[in-house]
Amino acid sequence: MQLVSKVVHQMLSTTKENYIQIPTGGTPLKLVRITAPRAPLSELSVRKRKCRVHKLQKTRTILSGSSEDADLMLEDELRALSTEKKEQLLHDAGITVNILPMQGLAIKSMLFIP
Repeated sequence: MQLVSKVVHQMLSTTKENYIQIPTGGTPLKLVRITAPRAPLSELSVRKRKCRVHKLQKTRTILSGSSEDADLMLEDELRALSTEKKEQLLHDAGITVNILPMQGLAIKSMLFIP
């Protein structure tokens, strides 16, 4: 087992894609490098946090097969969150939605809400 681990580690360290594809009799396997974090996200600098987000996006693309499918996967992940969690995430990110009274009235009329 240590020999296999050493060979896989060496192969992953020499590839640019962050994964290796192994042919099988059917669907090929992809071995992906996912490193364990050394520090919690809350203790990282903005630069390091962006780096982790980028790695997560790459991994999502590898898992889904394409960047378009990765976007669909992200949409599904967001839909799976509860409304309270979504509101909390928007609040923590500092995102607010301001709807003017006239816009609210227009939206209500378009949706046939009294």
